[in-house]
Amino acid sequence: MKKNLLILSFTILFCSFNSIAATHTIFFGDSVGLAYLPASVEAEIGDEIIFKGNFNLHPLSSVNVPSGADVFASNTGTDDYSYTVLFEGIYNYQCDFHAASGMVGSFIVVNPLNIDPITHITATVFPNPSSDFVNINIAFPSQNSFANIYSMNGTLVKTVNLEVNGINRISIDDLKSGIYLVRINSNVALNQNTRFIKQ
Repeated sequence: MKKNLLILSFTILFCSFNSIAATHTIFFGDSVGLAYLPASVEAEIGDEIIFKGNFNLHPLSSVNVPSGADVFASNTGTDDYSYTVLFEGIYNYQCDFHAASGMVGSFIVVNPLNIDPITHITATVFPNPSSDFVNINIAFPSQNSFANIYSMNGTLVKTVNLEVNGINRISIDDLKSGIYLVRINSNVALNQNTRFIKQ
């Protein structure tokens, strides 16, 4: 009897998720340029994420997904790509050709029965411009945060582990003059991109 009630409960829960599932459309390329619009989406378990654009020019792939979730990718054609989210957590994705130019995005999936707030990365880089070091100030709860620094041609030039809730001083003496993209990464918050100028 308990087993039948448990099966019935899961069936009702699954059907209720399917009946209220929403669709979120993310556009990229063409008039949007080298970006995803919107760049971040908040969804619930059971929702469908649809990517619309030219995957030949902007191949899509997941960078990280929550434990248990399927990775996703689409690298050919112009047909819409659909992904149904089944696990709670943060999903980060990128255009494989243009990630270093900032063509990245995230969606966070929550369980509608869970009311915990969504965490967003808050980060600043200063001084900017600079010739010898930059400070990255982050304020969010994560022990597994790091920054990837990319040159404007897309080359990863440095990866730095970040301290939580504090200022991280990063030497840039070894970098050539130019503009650099900083991607702040975390497995518990939506990722953030910013830039700095090395003089």
